[in-house]
Amino acid sequence: MTNPRIYRYNQRVFASLLIVYFCLGMFLFVLVRHSVANFRHEEIKKNMIWMGNSVNYLCSSGYDQLARVGEIQNKVYVLLKQTETLEMIEDFVRSNDFFIIIYDCSDKTPITLTSSLAGAEDRIDPLNLKLNTIGHLNINNLHYSSYAISFDSWSWKIVLLKDSTSYDTLLSRLNIFYLVIAFLVCTLIIGFFLFYRQQTRSEQALRQSEMNLKSTLYSLAEGVVTVDSNGCVTQMNPAAMSITGWNSLEEALNRPASEILPLLNPDDQSPLSDDAFKNRRGVPLTNKAVGEFILVAKDGEQKLVQIRTAQLQISTASRKDESLVLSIHDITEQRIVEKQLRLAQKMEAIGMMAGSVAHDLNNILSGIISYPELLLLRLPPDSAMRSPLEAIQKSGRRAATVVADLLTIARGVVSERITADLNILIKEFFNSPEFMKVKEEYPDIELSVDLTDNLLYTNCSTVHVKKCIMNLLLNSAEAISGKGKCRLSTENCSIDSSRSTELNIKPGNYVVLKIQDDGPGIKEEHIGHIFEPFYTKKKMGSSGTGLGLAIVWNTMQDHNGAVTVESQDRGVTFTLYFPATSELKPLIQKKLTLDEFRGNGETILIVDDDPQQRDIATQILSLINYQVESVSSGEAAIDYLARKRPDLILLDMIMDPGKNGYETFREIIKINPHQKALIASGFSESEEAKKTLQLGAGGFISKPYSMEQLGKAVKEILTRPDGVHQA
Repeated sequence: MTNPRIYRYNQRVFASLLIVYFCLGMFLFVLVRHSVANFRHEEIKKNMIWMGNSVNYLCSSGYDQLARVGEIQNKVYVLLKQTETLEMIEDFVRSNDFFIIIYDCSDKTPITLTSSLAGAEDRIDPLNLKLNTIGHLNINNLHYSSYAISFDSWSWKIVLLKDSTSYDTLLSRLNIFYLVIAFLVCTLIIGFFLFYRQQTRSEQALRQSEMNLKSTLYSLAEGVVTVDSNGCVTQMNPAAMSITGWNSLEEALNRPASEILPLLNPDDQSPLSDDAFKNRRGVPLTNKAVGEFILVAKDGEQKLVQIRTAQLQISTASRKDESLVLSIHDITEQRIVEKQLRLAQKMEAIGMMAGSVAHDLNNILSGIISYPELLLLRLPPDSAMRSPLEAIQKSGRRAATVVADLLTIARGVVSERITADLNILIKEFFNSPEFMKVKEEYPDIELSVDLTDNLLYTNCSTVHVKKCIMNLLLNSAEAISGKGKCRLSTENCSIDSSRSTELNIKPGNYVVLKIQDDGPGIKEEHIGHIFEPFYTKKKMGSSGTGLGLAIVWNTMQDHNGAVTVESQDRGVTFTLYFPATSELKPLIQKKLTLDEFRGNGETILIVDDDPQQRDIATQILSLINYQVESVSSGEAAIDYLARKRPDLILLDMIMDPGKNGYETFREIIKINPHQKALIASGFSESEEAKKTLQLGAGGFISKPYSMEQLGKAVKEILTRPDGVHQA
């Protein structure tokens, strides 16, 4: 159905063209008519002048003959010569279809030489006829053109008449002819105008379409390349040039597609030949099919790309061609991110399992570690029971170390972080017994250290950072297994947006720790699994717990950093990226001695659902001079706070059934907004623990804990001058 607006528009255009057509035709008609009239006038004038000159010549010839014979004064001879001349003039005029009237001015009598104009001389006043001028007369309803001349020697005034009817008929015919010609010319002009206008519009539309297509093509984030049936590149957009590494479009065009797009099969690394683009073999041919290939860029860099293809039929007047359109998407970074995501999901699942196991084990280990410590305090120095109890306590602590490693891979465990200088932490580690033990077990390892001056500070858990250094050094030493070198270095680094995407961290400044060795390296098929818990190619039971690199990975994730590994034929480099902080200097932690964490009789309420944990905490706090009371649930703690005001609450985070630690503390601060609390748990989800700390809890202590750890944590919170609750 025709659009009414378009219909009205076409009507206006048609009416306008019709008016233009009519005006142009009339203009051409008037122009042609005027031109024909001028032609008629000039033609008559030319004939009249010619006839006047001829008649004048005949009169002059007769007069000259009289003059030669000397008879000018002889009237008889003059009359005879005039008669003879008149006859000659009559014959000449009649032969040229002219009429002539001669007036004798001496006696004012006309001499009519044409019988058809008899009586016409009475209608012509020779005195009113201008000499040598074309005039128009109507005689007997006929149109005549007149031309008057004088022959003074004989006192004649000669009037030449010419019937102009034939000219008028010719003019009428010419008018019709030229009118038709005028309208034909007008039609041709308007037709040419419409054709030119349509061609112009078509060309403009084509150019606009090409510009729109080019703009769309050049704005695509995916690379687009067209290849003709000969396998040569005919078009590339900037994204394709960026992916392939070609900077000049002119250089890339008309080159073989196998040269511009050197593709390798990801399975066997075999290259695609030029025939794959010519004969359409080796690449997907439908819009739905997507093929993954390795693209070797112009600078030699290999990229993983997805290619979707479509066939395009191009038909021209001279030939038909079938082009191949390739849509190229660089998925290198996408695959890296997907790999990191899969690893993160795997580690998260393992971490949840490890956290659950660690929570239960820590509750069990609390008795194995804490009860021997309490018994040893009561035994005399020479008791035979001291040695077995110390062995039990030592085994419990070793088991607690393994559980602590499990908690490390259970991301979300709350750990205290301070602003620290990584160089100082490294130096402290080199003076630790753990490092001395590694150095004693691997004496042939040559360790070199290169610490950058003016290293930026980072906000970190010092315990976990030192554990990362320990695990990486131990991993390098075990990999070398003999004589070798290991190098530890630090530096400042700025990460841009492209690099941050690859590392899956935010852009900004980072403190970098590198540990390099000259060992045998890691095989490519193992690199993707080395950070998984218990994944090891070493002999189980003789090389630690199998959690070393998993601890490193999870520590960096918890610190919003990253860890990368590069392996060569000889040597592996681990690089750790810690976010730099804007703090000007590290915070100094206050350390307490054994005498300083003894209490002054303050009241402490223990809230824990495990009877053994309540008993252990009660005995430890009682021994260091605190008044202790305990309840088994959050609800009981809320009832207690409604009646009494303890100085501190030792609050377990996970209690089942009933309210957990966060829910309990949220209700407690409604009763006493300034109530001090210490969180104690074998495991806690980060959000619950963080929310509890944000409500005002003073700190966090992990189970199992020793008398010294619990005493210092309690003393530190109790001696704070300000309230811990932050509204």
